[in-house]
Amino acid sequence: MRASLLALVAALTVVPACSDPKEGVTDGPTAGLGTTGTTADTATTDTSSSSSASSSSTSTTGASASASSGESTGESASTTTTTTAGTTDATVTTADTSGVTSGGGLCGDGEVGGDEECDDGNMVDDDACSNACALASCSDGLLNQGEEKADCGGPCAPCCALNSECAPGYFCKVGICKAPVSCADLLATDPNAADGDHVLDPDGPGGDEPVTVRCDMQGGGWSCVYSNTFDAGAADWSKPSTTTCGSAKVLGKFGSEKVSATVDTYGIPHQQLRLRAAYYAFDSWDDEKAYAQVDGAEVWTTQCNIWDSKTCGHKSNLCQNALWRDGVVTLDITADHAADGLDLAFGAMLDEGVDNESFGVDDILVCLK
Repeated sequence: MRASLLALVAALTVVPACSDPKEGVTDGPTAGLGTTGTTADTATTDTSSSSSASSSSTSTTGASASASSGESTGESASTTTTTTAGTTDATVTTADTSGVTSGGGLCGDGEVGGDEECDDGNMVDDDACSNACALASCSDGLLNQGEEKADCGGPCAPCCALNSECAPGYFCKVGICKAPVSCADLLATDPNAADGDHVLDPDGPGGDEPVTVRCDMQGGGWSCVYSNTFDAGAADWSKPSTTTCGSAKVLGKFGSEKVSATVDTYGIPHQQLRLRAAYYAFDSWDDEKAYAQVDGAEVWTTQCNIWDSKTCGHKSNLCQNALWRDGVVTLDITADHAADGLDLAFGAMLDEGVDNESFGVDDILVCLK
C-alpha cells in the first residue's frame, strides 16, 4: 500500500525540462530571476546620474555600448544599452605647435607676437626676418641682409683670409675681420702687442659699438676699464667733493662714511679684477679702520695709526690739519670677479669729526683679466 502511494505521487509530479541558463536570465541586481515568455523585456540603463539602479548586467567601457548578455527566448530580441559616466574614452586632438615661439606667437603668421622680434609672414631665411622670427644680424650664422658671406661683408665686418686684409687693430678670425674681445685676447692673438689704448669689441660684430680701453700687456693683458685722477672732478661718485692735498686733487675729504661709484666693464669677459688706488688717511687716526669694497664685499682693509708710520705711512703733514701727520697707502689688489659691471667703494670707521680724522682717495685704476 505504501509503495503504491509513492508511485502515484511520482507519476503526478512534473519535472520541467532543463533550459539554457542564458535564456530569459538577466545578470546583475536581478540575477537568478529569469524571464520567460515570447519576448524578453527591454532594459535600457543610464548611469550618468548619481543613481546606480539598473537591471542590465552590461557595463560599457569606451565610446560605443555593447549588447546585453541576456537574450530573448521569443520571436524578437531586444538590446540592452548601458552608458556609464566617467568610463567613456575621449579622443584628444593635439594642436601642431611646431611654429609657436616660446612667448606664444605663431612664427610665419604675419603678426608679431610672443617673443618674436619680427614676423614677415614667410619662411624665407635670407631676408630681414629669419624663419625663427628673429631680425637679421651679423652674428646669426645666416647669409642675409646683403652680406658677401654669412655674417661678413655688406653691413657687417669685412670678410677676410689674412690679417693684412683687416683694418689696424682687427684680426682675421674664421674668415671675418674682428677686434679682440679683451686685452688678454689681443695678447694671445698678437704676442708683440704693446701697452696702451686698443680697440676691443666684447660682443663681436653686429653688437654694441667697439670700445677703446687701455691695455696693460706687461702685466699679462689686463683690460683697464676705469681710471680717475680727479683733476676733472668726481661727478660719477656718490659724493663728488674733492680737495687739494699738496699738488694732488683728491676725492674727499670724508669722515666715518662710505663713498661709491659704478664702473662699466663693457661686457669684457674676465675672471679677475685688479684695483689700484692711493688711500689718504688725514690727521689723527688712532688705530682705526680703512677699507675698499667691490660689489659690497671688502677687498682691502687695514688699521691706521698716526703714531705708527708702518701702518699707513703717517710721516709728515701733507694737507688738512697742520697739527697732524697724514698717511698715504698705495693699494694694488687682485680679486676674483666675473660679473658685468661692478660697484666700487671706499670708506673709513672713525670716531672723531672730519677736522681731526678723515680720508680721501686718488689715482684709481680698475683693470680686468
